[in-house]
Amino acid sequence: MFMCIPQKKYIWPQRYSRWSFLLKQFLIFVAQSWNQVLSRFHEQIGPNVSISANVRIGAGARLINCIVLDDVEVQENAVVINSIVGWKSSIGKWSRVQADGDYNAKLGITILGEAVIVEDEVVINSIVLPNKTLNLSVQEEIFL
Repeated sequence: MFMCIPQKKYIWPQRYSRWSFLLKQFLIFVAQSWNQVLSRFHEQIGPNVSISANVRIGAGARLINCIVLDDVEVQENAVVINSIVGWKSSIGKWSRVQADGDYNAKLGITILGEAVIVEDEVVINSIVLPNKTLNLSVQEEIFL
């Protein structure tokens, strides 16, 4: 429970009113609560992640070295590593969109085009052009 009044006697300077003291205590409480909320996301997102507007990320999802564009949905416990996820795409529960990160290799990065749907429990390491639905795991392919 939040308590504005300290346990010991606190001498507050006369130039401040008691309301400003209460406001300060409230703002400290809100900042601490907000840091607790943000710490949950800190464990899921990063390093080297860029997220655009209207992106929905489910609980337990993990994003590492990726770019996620507008209106993307990353559902619960999905993993996105070394990838670019296009506009209006959806990554299902427990799916992995990943690449090894070796940019000199044939497919060192995974790219999903616009409106690509990756269904639940699928592993993708490919380049996928727009408007595709993937329901099987695919490695090192280019989908036209």
